[in-house]
Amino acid sequence: MKNHYAQLVRIALFYGGLCFLVWWGFCSLGSWLLFPVKADDDEFIRIIRWSGHIVGEKIVGLILLSVTALLASRAHRPTWKWGVATGIAAAMVYQVIAVFVYIMRFGASSYGEDNNFFYTMWATVSLAWLFGYLAVRRQCLLEKHAV
Repeated sequence: MKNHYAQLVRIALFYGGLCFLVWWGFCSLGSWLLFPVKADDDEFIRIIRWSGHIVGEKIVGLILLSVTALLASRAHRPTWKWGVATGIAAAMVYQVIAVFVYIMRFGASSYGEDNNFFYTMWATVSLAWLFGYLAVRRQCLLEKHAV
């Protein structure tokens, strides 16, 4: 059992950290390529571009979170329950890193105005459970039929 915990933590840290770096790269490229700031834009156009950028970040973040949970679940699955737990842990590592970086950049009061940490973690666990289970569903069905 102890070895499974260590493996789960290693895989969660690797996939969660990698997911955050990929997300950060997509967001940086998106702000430069898709939503560039131009000096002659009026305030309305800037707000529209910023809103599009934020919505794009959220969508890419949810997609990456789902893919991370799916891949992490497939990477470590001695049983289907361990696979789902690994996917959830990797997704939570990604979200905790993202929240930490946001708070370091903009402050805790700014995070508290627009976000709710518990809702973020609840949504992360729910989405990660779904995609983690989809990754190990076949193994779950085989284990249930073997018993």
